[in-house]
Amino acid sequence: MRPFQQMHFNNTYIIGCDWGSSAFRLRLIDLASGSVTTEIRSDMGVKAIHRIFQESPENGSKSMHRQYRRHLGSEVQRLLSPLGIPATGIPLVVSGMASSSIGICELPYATLPFRLSGEDAVIHHMPADDSFSNDMLLVSGVRSEGDVMRGEETEMMGLLPQLRQVHEELDDALLLLPGTHSKHIRISGDSMIDFRTFMTGELFSMLCAHSVLRESVSMPGQGALKGEDEAALRQGVERAADGNLLNDIFSVRTRHLLHGLAKSGNAYHLSGILLGHELQAIPDESNGKIILHGASPLSDLYAIALHHLGMSARVIRPDRELADRASVAGQLLLFSRSMASSPEGV
Repeated sequence: MRPFQQMHFNNTYIIGCDWGSSAFRLRLIDLASGSVTTEIRSDMGVKAIHRIFQESPENGSKSMHRQYRRHLGSEVQRLLSPLGIPATGIPLVVSGMASSSIGICELPYATLPFRLSGEDAVIHHMPADDSFSNDMLLVSGVRSEGDVMRGEETEMMGLLPQLRQVHEELDDALLLLPGTHSKHIRISGDSMIDFRTFMTGELFSMLCAHSVLRESVSMPGQGALKGEDEAALRQGVERAADGNLLNDIFSVRTRHLLHGLAKSGNAYHLSGILLGHELQAIPDESNGKIILHGASPLSDLYAIALHHLGMSARVIRPDRELADRASVAGQLLLFSRSMASSPEGV
């Protein structure tokens, strides 16, 4: 871990930034209480900023770096201006895809095993300058021999210590993070020892929007799950248990053509097929807990699928408040460790 050096900062707050591929979230965090004072969100993820850079007449790594800092600076002002708090001197902790090859600055991945106490994190200090008034702590991701993540490791560093205050038997656990690219993360003791990524969410979106299935499904709304939709989801999970993924996917089309099944139910059936195939990766012989960490309604679909597969007794679902604090707690942990290892201290 590389510490902050020669940093002079407002010791009341830090700003936590979760910058994913397709989403951006900025929080003002009170250092004394660890609570979030205010936050903003947008869909200006790293991919969107990189696309703006590619379309710009400027070129080169320095101009890309400026593009990111310019956007981040304007968002910091949007966060703080309503409160009348000056931005100068408040450090940022930035996790997620901002440390990728298309982000602010590419950092090497940390490797497995990865201790969730923060010692193994790869962190880069970007000092404030005339064009950007905030010191920045940029957090890298983690790699295995055949997989990568950026951002999830910071969530885990915040989530696991809080969960272990409530649940004692988490020495051997699988952390399941639903999403566009869902993660299955194996935890042993205080370390991440393995993980796998599944393109379940992205494949669902692609099939619904850009395949022959687009005429047979309609994207689910945000309301409560209807009984017939849950039944269609369970049928999809059941089909996946003994089926072939490519054939199972096409069955969504034939259900609509030959049996006139509703497009909304068909979308849930497709979701069940994809979830069923993804969740086959969870070992049957393992008795370890499954931590289902994610926002509803997507995590609700995973919970239904896990129940259908007979795994519900193993599932722990962090409450909404604890789950929402995970990234904040992880960023606070990394900031504290970095300051403690700095020659100047806090």
